[in-house]
Amino acid sequence: MNNYKIKISCTTKEDLCYKNKKLTITNYNKQNLENLINNTDYIEKSLFLYKTIKIKSKYIPTTSLEFICKCDNEISDIDFETFIKDMKNINFISNNNNTIHLIKIKNKKKNKKIFK
Repeated sequence: MNNYKIKISCTTKEDLCYKNKKLTITNYNKQNLENLINNTDYIEKSLFLYKTIKIKSKYIPTTSLEFICKCDNEISDIDFETFIKDMKNINFISNNNNTIHLIKIKNKKKNKKIFK
């Protein structure tokens, strides 16, 4: 079994937004995400994460939308591109060149970024 996560930064409206609104825990449209999860056989669930990172002496809050994935086979670049198109089809957009990461999760080893 292969374990992955898809990570999309959504700290600002330009990173990722839903129907042209900044993503928050209350408006990230769980119903549409549930449809996306149900229609994508390798995605198990979505998470809206808050983190604080330290840059120099400042603490900066960040948010990300993450999808936890499990599948028997490797996720291909075509599968990954299809997932991104499906997100666009349910009104998620990015106003800048936000990077979407597909990360392979390895037990007790450093996780490996597969696609950007």
